Amino acid sequence: MPIKAHTPQRPNQRGAALLLAIIFAALLLLIASQLTWFYGETLVIKQQNQRQLNNQAYVNEAVMLFNNQLRQAYTLNPLAYPPSNDWGATQTVSTPQGHTLQLALVDGSAWVNSNKITDKDSPSARQLAYHQRLLKLAGINPSVIDTFLNSLIDWIDPNDTPINANGAEAEYYRGNNSKFLPANNDITQPFELCQIRALPADDCPKLQQLLHFYPRISQQPAQTDNRLNINSASELAIAALHPTLTLSSIAAWQQSKPKVISNTTELWLQAPFSTIPEVDREEVEFLVGFGTALFIGLLQINYNEPQQTAKASDIARFQLLLLRNSPDGSAKLVSIREIN
Repeated sequence: MPIKAHTPQRPNQRGAALLLAIIFAALLLLIASQLTWFYGETLVIKQQNQRQLNNQAYVNEAVMLFNNQLRQAYTLNPLAYPPSNDWGATQTVSTPQGHTLQLALVDGSAWVNSNKITDKDSPSARQLAYHQRLLKLAGINPSVIDTFLNSLIDWIDPNDTPINANGAEAEYYRGNNSKFLPANNDITQPFELCQIRALPADDCPKLQQLLHFYPRISQQPAQTDNRLNINSASELAIAALHPTLTLSSIAAWQQSKPKVISNTTELWLQAPFSTIPEVDREEVEFLVGFGTALFIGLLQINYNEPQQTAKASDIARFQLLLLRNSPDGSAKLVSIREIN
């Protein structure tokens, strides 16, 4: 019986088979890459979660170390700041994991909390007057100070109604094509200052160094977190307390003043404060304190390990706000702000 000859495969059939093979291989590669991506992302998330857990542990360790320092300082003198020359110096502490914590503690009461320029429901007249004097002494153009400060109040207060013609709420910023609208809450980031109406761009860096914004620890403006520590404040901050004070008179006073002033009776005996009229002294006493109520703990975590992923950082920096609220001088952690 004759053998049937094999029918050759047509070229288009061979091409179709090759195409199917290529598609199948591409699908396998796609699945493999997706699995790799999934497991890679899962690893990154796990590493990030672990880093967050570690960071919280390091923050707790830093607060404990800060409190040990505060208690020691409080034992030496409940009011003195600084108690020693190395008070604000950076300290380095090793962790059991082999990382290092770099710590520095700064007197947050050396500045007035500018979030307190408004008491949420209404502006603080005393704080507003203080800030007007402060900005004038700092060299801010007097023609923009009122507009800027009223707009600052509108940025913080919880409503959308301008405080007056010099204020600015969301409608003003929309009309000027601003990228940002008022927070209607406390300022938390220095860049917010640069978005507020009337502030010249050249003055923004100056104000970011001058004005300080902390979380609203208490609603009452007379609480200690509102007070300027007369023992550690800058010449500029003290000179703004009253119109009769000048930068030169405060500079001279700081050269000869006692190491620690503990109450207003001692303060009014000191020149140039003795020249402040009796009728104005209550306003100064509203702004001034004689001890440190707020501390800023600067924490830098150095991870002594190879960088695991492109999203991981070898260094983390935090600002810890601590409120002194204990008879032994120790402080309670109020907020943590990442400053990377």
